[in-house]
Amino acid sequence: MRKKDKFGIFALVVMVIFMSEAVVLIFLHREKFTKPQMLLYSILFLYGIALPVIQSNNFPRFRITGFYYVITVFIILLYIETPDEQALKSVVMNLNSIKEGLEKKVEEENDRLQALDEKEYKLSHQLMFVMSKTIDAKDKYTSGHSIRVA
Repeated sequence: MRKKDKFGIFALVVMVIFMSEAVVLIFLHREKFTKPQMLLYSILFLYGIALPVIQSNNFPRFRITGFYYVITVFIILLYIETPDEQALKSVVMNLNSIKEGLEKKVEEENDRLQALDEKEYKLSHQLMFVMSKTIDAKDKYTSGHSIRVA
């Protein structure tokens, strides 16, 4: 058997193994995929089965194309969004919008509390001033002493 024939057989065996693995994975997780996705996969797998036959008969020197197809199938499997992933993304987006709303409310509440702190600070100073004036009004001898202490 020639070296090129051995490579061709090896290429077909590897492609069949990868295709079988992809089919098993899709079958095991079929509930995660929509009907259009399953139809697309069926068409891709039928093309993957026909491609090596067409190549071996018409283009015997270009058997590597089957590997490109296997790689393409796995890339599609890795990056396709299942309904579960779409629902998860929707939940994450909702959580992010809730988070932004809460951050805005927290910022508003912090501003309100800071304004109340400033009012409380001014009120306590005014209260101390009034008390010191009251004490000073009672005793002229210590006049001004209470304000200086305050």
